[in-house]
Amino acid sequence: MWRRSRTVFDSWVVGPHFAQICRDWALRFAAPATFPTIAGRAGGRSGILLSVGLARWNEVMDVHHQERLRHILTLLDARGEDVSQAGSACYSGAGFGPELRAAEERGEVVLVSLDRLYHGQ
Repeated sequence: MWRRSRTVFDSWVVGPHFAQICRDWALRFAAPATFPTIAGRAGGRSGILLSVGLARWNEVMDVHHQERLRHILTLLDARGEDVSQAGSACYSGAGFGPELRAAEERGEVVLVSLDRLYHGQ
């Protein structure tokens, strides 16, 4: 029974719970240098979008996730959102591919692993 139910449980329970943990971490526990523009603004929306992110519990994330974030920012910009200070973040319980890690080294995306969520900054 569990094998048949696991996919539904992961997508309806584990995935949303992990996404909430990631949001809480970004707003309350991330080091100020992680999202410099967020520091001091966690109390409410400033009118400027500061970060967009994707959270995947059981999926190794790679550049197609970063491309999706870029697309989201483009759509939000077209709708009139101020995305001039927005950064991208990927949160994964399963890890990150080499191309996405290279993008992080170039400063294009913030990568947050389970270790960083629970033990790091």
